[in-house]
Amino acid sequence: MESLAALGLASNILQFLDFGGKLISGTLELYHTVDGATSSNSVLEHLSKDLDHLYTGLLPAVACGSGLGKTESDAALLGLGRDFLAVLEDLKVKSHRKRFDSVRQALRGAWKAGDIQKYEN
Repeated sequence: MESLAALGLASNILQFLDFGGKLISGTLELYHTVDGATSSNSVLEHLSKDLDHLYTGLLPAVACGSGLGKTESDAALLGLGRDFLAVLEDLKVKSHRKRFDSVRQALRGAWKAGDIQKYEN
């Protein structure tokens, strides 16, 4: 029984170290970025903005005949994309070269990883 308790403790310690390592890695990446976002969040933001521009650019061109943009699902999709952009913007470091802000945003990024994965799927 004692060996199972020791194994559980070792597992918990490894999980804590893994989380700490990811937090430090994210903090350093945020601290050294120019735009205040991680590289993966920057790519996701760029792709989301491109899709938003494409969608809004298509609306006037085809709205007269195809019905695009007139359904509730089209409006919900556009709203979902803009909500995702708001989440990504919230994860950016607002002031450059601030250690505390980088740590705070890395921690928020770890907590909101589930939200980002929800939008990716």
